Amino acid sequence: MFIDLKSLLEISGKDLPSGFAVLSDSGLDGQFLMYFYLTLFLDGPGNVCLVATANTYSRIAAVAQKLGVDLAACVSQGRLVMIDCYSHVLDGAMGALHSVDQTAHVHASIDLSNADGDAALKPVFEAVKSAIESRPSGKWCVLVENASQLLNVGISAESILDLVHYCRVLTERSGHFLAAAVHAEGILDEEFESDDEQASLLVNSLVHQCDMHINVSALKSGVHKHVHGHIKVEWRARGVGKGRPPVERHFKALDRTVTIFAKGTSSAVL
Repeated sequence: MFIDLKSLLEISGKDLPSGFAVLSDSGLDGQFLMYFYLTLFLDGPGNVCLVATANTYSRIAAVAQKLGVDLAACVSQGRLVMIDCYSHVLDGAMGALHSVDQTAHVHASIDLSNADGDAALKPVFEAVKSAIESRPSGKWCVLVENASQLLNVGISAESILDLVHYCRVLTERSGHFLAAAVHAEGILDEEFESDDEQASLLVNSLVHQCDMHINVSALKSGVHKHVHGHIKVEWRARGVGKGRPPVERHFKALDRTVTIFAKGTSSAVL
């Protein structure tokens, strides 16, 4: 699965990456990047801790099944731990508000912007840490499914960045891998200036801090039957691949894989 993507990222055999990667999308759905790393580790000798923010377990399991990975078996083996981010966030927020006002009545529809973001996200980090410590053998991939979604429930960009930072320190210490996905609509495009300060802060800070940035975006010419989008990989100066120039390709997403090719070399053109 994802042979072209593995080749583009220079991942060979059963080798598993280390470091910190940011997976961003703009104008299209880039979830296939998350599934690439999910299946890369679980189909190989690794483990995955998935911080879910956008999809349910059943939805992720259904897609993984198509890609040849049985998530239920991985869970029973202790190789996959899925963390429901919102349940942990609500627990943290309720605890933070309860400590301020013991008599306060907290509703399930709590506005998390009124809570301490660090306190709200602390249970998420503690769950990630517990997952990794529960299985010390093998390399872990910590996948933050979509960090941008946390902004929609009132968590500040600063608090999300702190969470990612803590996860990065945790994974770097033992040679594990961290990947955080974000929506970058109108943020990374130099022709436009986003008026969403929190989203811009989140995306730009993560890209600045990462070892590798993979961005998928829609074609400026619009949707095409044979070319679905543009993919760009940048290796940051301090990470693996120091000094390597960025790579840009076109891609077409299929049912069980993604084909990647140089611009102008689509089968429709040739």
